[in-house]
Amino acid sequence: MLRRGCKRQRVGGVDTDVLSATAAVDEANDEFADVVDDAAVLVDDTLAAIDLLASRSAAGFNALELPPFVLQHQLYTVFPNRTFVDQNIHRLRSAGAIVTFRVPTGVDEVAVLRTAAYQDELDRWLRVLRAQRERPQQADPNVGHRHDALARFVRVLPGISAQPSILARVLVEEMEKRRSPTAPSGDAQTTEDDIVWLQRLGFLRQTARLDDDVFQLSVPGVGALVSAVKKTRTALLATLKRMRYKEAAEAQLRKTPLKHSRLGWDYHLADMEGRGLIRRTKVTSGTLVAVAQP
Repeated sequence: MLRRGCKRQRVGGVDTDVLSATAAVDEANDEFADVVDDAAVLVDDTLAAIDLLASRSAAGFNALELPPFVLQHQLYTVFPNRTFVDQNIHRLRSAGAIVTFRVPTGVDEVAVLRTAAYQDELDRWLRVLRAQRERPQQADPNVGHRHDALARFVRVLPGISAQPSILARVLVEEMEKRRSPTAPSGDAQTTEDDIVWLQRLGFLRQTARLDDDVFQLSVPGVGALVSAVKKTRTALLATLKRMRYKEAAEAQLRKTPLKHSRLGWDYHLADMEGRGLIRRTKVTSGTLVAVAQP
């Protein structure tokens, strides 16, 4: 339909419709920039929460000779939006700020560790193996093989840690690229030997998949944490279930020493609350810890 008797106003030789459209685009761009900035802040907040939760149990991790890491569901006690936490973990891993790996404390439970802390653990083990290799009359002839395998793994880590799991063929290809130029080309057997040494050291763990060989990162000695988490969950649930209303004051619980763990109450309460095994409720007298209703 033709519009009669209506003329578009022009401001300084520019149609007002064009000005309105430009203003709308600018406003949309500003809103998008605000969203991007907010997302960046929330990612940084997630990283800060990881550091906070890990630092609370730093002494316990030192006693276990483990790098400080948290379980992903512990972050749910800090941020109520679980989906957004999961998205931030994905972003941080893709950016190389963290590494993640599954731990057998329960179904689909994931450990989160700062990349710098993981690299520190690799460097610590390299120093230990180097010292053993340089020791006079070294009895173990395989120390050198373990050291060289770990040194190559350190070089490939930036290229493989952005994913939650690593295909075996991709891992072989990446490690082949880092082999010395003097090494035989295409020496897949030697690279496969490296992977075996990394598994024995505890830095790689093979997953149970039928369609392909897949590996995940890990840390040596993680079994100590798995044992502490499982046993403490069982003990605390048993204690609460003996109570009249299956609940107890958190302050009273904290007076009881943990029998199976050195990580402290903060770590285990965040673990069990984030996993949905218990709930914590603020009351006038403090905080109540109760068995979560199924």
